[in-house]
Amino acid sequence: RILSTAREKFPSNNLVVKTLKEVQEDSLAQTIAKASSSYDNKDYQQALNLYLSISPATLDSLLGAAACYQGLGLTPQTKKVRKKLKNLFPESEWNKKADKLFKG
Repeated sequence: RILSTAREKFPSNNLVVKTLKEVQEDSLAQTIAKASSSYDNKDYQQALNLYLSISPATLDSLLGAAACYQGLGLTPQTKKVRKKLKNLFPESEWNKKADKLFKG
């Protein structure tokens, strides 16, 4: 929050912008790691909640969410996320393999 305020007050300060980006990337990495761990422990609902908390959605968060929906047996939601993946990341190798990864 402090860095966001600093960025608003000093938008041309590269150090503030760089530091804020690094903090955001670290937070994203931590959330992805927690979600992945939950998924590995078959706690699909907890993993799903973590993946869905990532905004804006990333390739990793959408792939994770699709896998969680599949693990929960929620085929319609899996298909919805697959469609979003195809729209947002049409050139991704993972996206190209989505039909094989997520059956249903």
